[in-house]
Amino acid sequence: MFATLRKLYDVMLRLLSLDRRLDEIKINQGLMLTELYRHKGSTVLSDYEFKVFSQWGEDGILQFLTGNIDIRNKTFIEFGVEDF
Repeated sequence: MFATLRKLYDVMLRLLSLDRRLDEIKINQGLMLTELYRHKGSTVLSDYEFKVFSQWGEDGILQFLTGNIDIRNKTFIEFGVEDF
């Protein structure tokens, strides 16, 4: 019984490690997309959409807005849920 629990624990640790690595890959993808989109020159906000962690492309729009609007108080609050 203990050996089975230990194997399950080890599998869970590996899954958590993979989840962290996947998040790192997503963050790097967002950084690359931000840099690519920075010089787009479009006046259409939806042209800057991309999804890294968002559901509908708001990651790219938020990157565009925060990079192009002078924001005095830089506080971000997200309202939402994960897995409902």
